[in-house]
Amino acid sequence: MYHEFGHALHTVFGQQDYQNLCGTRSSLDYVEVFSQVFEYFSKDFRVLQAFASHYRTGEPVPQDLVAQLHECEDSFKALDALDQLILASADLTLHGPLPFTVTSPTNTHHPCTLDTLIPTLSSLHTPTISTSYSLKQSYSIHHMSNYPAGYYAYPYSKVIAASIWNKYFNQDPWCPNGGAALRSIMSLGASMKPQEMLRTCFDVTDPRKMLDGLEL
Repeated sequence: MYHEFGHALHTVFGQQDYQNLCGTRSSLDYVEVFSQVFEYFSKDFRVLQAFASHYRTGEPVPQDLVAQLHECEDSFKALDALDQLILASADLTLHGPLPFTVTSPTNTHHPCTLDTLIPTLSSLHTPTISTSYSLKQSYSIHHMSNYPAGYYAYPYSKVIAASIWNKYFNQDPWCPNGGAALRSIMSLGASMKPQEMLRTCFDVTDPRKMLDGLEL
């Protein structure tokens, strides 16, 4: 819900003179930024305690329960990031030129078929072993058909989202100055190139310089 709320606010605030430059009609490079910023709010105890309560007793959500959730999610954060990168790479390959080819970290090219694409990517870039179940799960993600060659936007945008959260809301999720800054960024819609947005907001143009914000 919070994820889609981020998209909604991007549309509401990102009004420009031309409809094709409004809100989420932005580059795929950062169309998922604000939706993922709001995912941070949905997991922050300071936000949750304002509304989350037991459906019968009305007791506020316990802080230790939220802490357990974070601990569980953080246990495999690095592997989850690798999984997202594998999906993004598979999507780019599937919607790229034929024959399917995967490039290794040593710049070696590996021809693939549809059946061997995910296992090849996994063997080259992760310590995990691909299974038939994971193969089916990977190819069942509808974003690979709805956003051809666009799944990369999720891990790419998450880097920027983490930096926005850490800069404006990590200390105080209710920070009015942070809220005003976020609204200002959203109001740009698609009128500014992603690189210009990064330069304006963070004084960088390369998201790789913001990777520390993911705390992997």
